[in-house]
Amino acid sequence: MDVKENFYLAADLFLTTVSKVPEDKWDLPGLGSWSIRSLVGHGLRAMTTILEYQGKDSNTLSSNQIHDTASYFVSANINDPEIANAIENRGVQAGLELGTNPLEKVSDAVLLVKEFVKDAPLDLPIVTRMGDMTLETYLPTRTFELSVHSIDIATALGEDLVLAESLYFEVVNIVASIAKIKGEKMDLVKFLTGRIANLPRPVF
Repeated sequence: MDVKENFYLAADLFLTTVSKVPEDKWDLPGLGSWSIRSLVGHGLRAMTTILEYQGKDSNTLSSNQIHDTASYFVSANINDPEIANAIENRGVQAGLELGTNPLEKVSDAVLLVKEFVKDAPLDLPIVTRMGDMTLETYLPTRTFELSVHSIDIATALGEDLVLAESLYFEVVNIVASIAKIKGEKMDLVKFLTGRIANLPRPVF
């Protein structure tokens, strides 16, 4: 499955999962310090940043380029307290911006971004805080986040969620690649095979 098709699948999964949030549950605990509202707001940014970070043409790409998905997440350095705090605050703000009809806001955004991606060239520059990417390398980071945060939302609701096979392999491959770059690949293997009870720190 190509990067666009897998992204559409993750976007639809996110919308379907958000549609299951009851009207009186938005302020319940979501993930960490986030409410479900903040978690959904953060997850929606996995889509809207495609529009926010787009460059004009291939000449927009700088020498500071990120060439693969795992390197993007490693560069994000989410274990740094200052960066983690900034991500947390952006999530809270994004949650507030969902307004009084969060599902409608998410649905509109999903439709808008999917239409944009459909017509956008894969070499479209995406200018992120960590470095410049093309749409082709940035979309898998969005697929990953939408998939993982759909799981987070379902977990907060006490629901079971099973990823489609293509999303499952995408997420697992990215996690394995992140662990490799961080020098933690054997820790991940030991954890997955039951040799250790916990990872030294979360991969994502």
